[in-house]
Amino acid sequence: MVWSHPHSTLFFILLALGLLGLLILAFRLAGAPNARSKALVALRAVALGTLVLILLNPTRVQETRQTGPQPGAVFLLDRSRSMSLEAPRTRAKAAEDLIERALMQMPRDRRPPIRRFGFGREIKALSESERYVAPYDDQTRLNAALEQLAGRFGESLPFGVFVFSDGRTTDAVPEPLDATAAAYRKLGVPVHVVALGDERVSGDVAISDIDAPRDARPGTRVPVKVTLRSRGFAGQRAELKVRLSSDPRGAPIAALPLTLADGEQSPELVIETDRATGLLTAEITSFPQEAVASNNAVSFQIVPRDSKIRVIYMEGTGALEYRFLQDALQEDPSIKCTSMLVGNQYDARPRLYRIGAPTLGFPTTREELFGYDVVICSDIARAAFTQEQLDWTVELVGKRGGGFAMIGGNTSFGSGGWDQTVWDGLIPVDMSGRGHDRSENFWGNLRVVVPPKAIDHPIWKIVDDPERNRRVLASIPTLYGSNLTDRLKPAAIALGLSQGPAAGNKPLTVFSCQTFGSGRTFAMSSDTTVDWGRDFENRWGEGDNRYFRKFWRNVVRWLAENSESGQNRLRVETDKLIYRPGQDIQITARAYDEKLKETENYRLAARLRRVDEPDSRAFDAAALSLTPQPSNLSYRGNLPAPQPDLENPGSTLHKFILDVAASDGDRVVATSSVDLQTIDDPAEFRDPRPDHATLRKLAAATGGRAIQSDADLALLLGRHPDASVRLSINRWPLWDNPLLWLVFLGTLAAEWILRRLKGLA
Repeated sequence: MVWSHPHSTLFFILLALGLLGLLILAFRLAGAPNARSKALVALRAVALGTLVLILLNPTRVQETRQTGPQPGAVFLLDRSRSMSLEAPRTRAKAAEDLIERALMQMPRDRRPPIRRFGFGREIKALSESERYVAPYDDQTRLNAALEQLAGRFGESLPFGVFVFSDGRTTDAVPEPLDATAAAYRKLGVPVHVVALGDERVSGDVAISDIDAPRDARPGTRVPVKVTLRSRGFAGQRAELKVRLSSDPRGAPIAALPLTLADGEQSPELVIETDRATGLLTAEITSFPQEAVASNNAVSFQIVPRDSKIRVIYMEGTGALEYRFLQDALQEDPSIKCTSMLVGNQYDARPRLYRIGAPTLGFPTTREELFGYDVVICSDIARAAFTQEQLDWTVELVGKRGGGFAMIGGNTSFGSGGWDQTVWDGLIPVDMSGRGHDRSENFWGNLRVVVPPKAIDHPIWKIVDDPERNRRVLASIPTLYGSNLTDRLKPAAIALGLSQGPAAGNKPLTVFSCQTFGSGRTFAMSSDTTVDWGRDFENRWGEGDNRYFRKFWRNVVRWLAENSESGQNRLRVETDKLIYRPGQDIQITARAYDEKLKETENYRLAARLRRVDEPDSRAFDAAALSLTPQPSNLSYRGNLPAPQPDLENPGSTLHKFILDVAASDGDRVVATSSVDLQTIDDPAEFRDPRPDHATLRKLAAATGGRAIQSDADLALLLGRHPDASVRLSINRWPLWDNPLLWLVFLGTLAAEWILRRLKGLA
């Protein structure tokens, strides 16, 4: 007990004597004898003493000692994507293992409370269920994370902040940590660092893009452009290869040696589609101490088109001459040739009939013609066709990617009056003529020379060996005549010229080709049969006509490369095969009605789905409606490429499917699906080297330590300060007691009653 206003002992003695003197004085001076009652004086003394005690305010004091909260630690875990680097044990997994091993070394009663935060682009508190989150953030901002963390300490400061990171930042100009470190030192909170990642990592080489055709005809050669991203290996020799994914140890189907340079490179390889069966893998040499090995190889596929190239071959030369070209084509099981002859090509209305089906001739409907890929017209009079058939042929080539070839003869080119028809645009050379005029033809020997620029054209690849192939081309047999032409068209390629002047003072273009709309066309101004081509069809070979046969198969395959005869109702194209996340996928679609005529009357919708999602589900409201383009009867729209799968942050290649549906009212009339991929090349991977120096500097500036092992971490965690002891003091007045007040009131009442009994006022 203490007094609220403490006084000396002398004060209390004097106070007691003064009160006693007052009572004695009151007793002696009382006028009535009854007033001098000792009982009455005693009651007054008790009441007065109680009142004095209350006024002196004695206070009871109770002291309690309480243990305060145990000081805790804060773990700041880097969850940026650079922490997914290095295999088979990633930097993030190394941090997780180190923490687990350190905690296992500590007795449970010595483990401090630990609060966990993840940081990347921003800081995030981690719950117990997500103690170790996947490193999927696309940025590292350590300085901002430390600044934000200080505001989350609460009432008590941690005894230390532990940073688990590789130290790499994605900022072009890293934000200095000096000011933040000084603030932590002033708070008395050291920052300890666990520097993760192998410092021997010197850089990374990655395939960041592939530009390849989605599909191609068998037997063709297609270019594949691969974009490489390299850092830290400038000047090193490497090899870019494309191989079959099913045969990782087999010989590559294409290879290209190159010298690496920091930044991007885009070398191009040429692939033979006959060898590119199934899934393909493009891969670049892996180097020791490279951060990411998985991005050195990327899978892709060039899907073979319809295995059968359907060809219409029309021959005006009689007898069995059609067999030479027909047999050459059908020697390839992937080519189906429908041969036709003409009854009398000089009649007013010549009639074409099919070999083996004489009642049938050239297709009489658009749908039937669009089922073919290539049309070859060899010395056929224009009167054998209706205007619709001519128009359909132009549409087959220009809009559906088909092929067309014209071969010389008395009714071909200018001498056949073809310069006056819509087929004039298909033919790679300008021509003039007066119709069936033999003066429009050249009669004489023609030696053909292949121009140097055309040597590597796919049509001229007769044998595989380049040197031997040059000798084969130099041995093209003499031709004995040709149609005359004026000049090569601007966009055309001269594949073969006469050796020396053949018409006037200039060489004659004998073989030529060009692109036309979506398709391709070819012209041979001489004949492939007797009379002009009798040696060409019989003697170009090695005692046979094998080179003749290979030549015509090359022509047909090249012409059919872009044909879409197998996609009759809905054709879907995208601008690329592989995209970056978020990049626009530019979709172009063409729809065809029941008669295979282009239409804009359908409603087209597009959507993206993962490869594991079924394609049977209906298109929902989120599907993109493609916009009709009346100018060219197409539909267009853009969809952003999907973001990467966060469940696997170390993967850079992701596959998905683009579905397009054409609807007529509520009825779906056609669907088409396209396989696509994204290559995710985040900034976090572009400089994968860890930055341990920055982390060590941070620790030194805050009074922290650079932790080298799980033992170091366990030791620091075990040295946490003991819980603080707090003294709690409670005070309350002793007069605040019901019994005391009962005594006081009781004595006052007893004194009053006693006075009344004695007759006192």
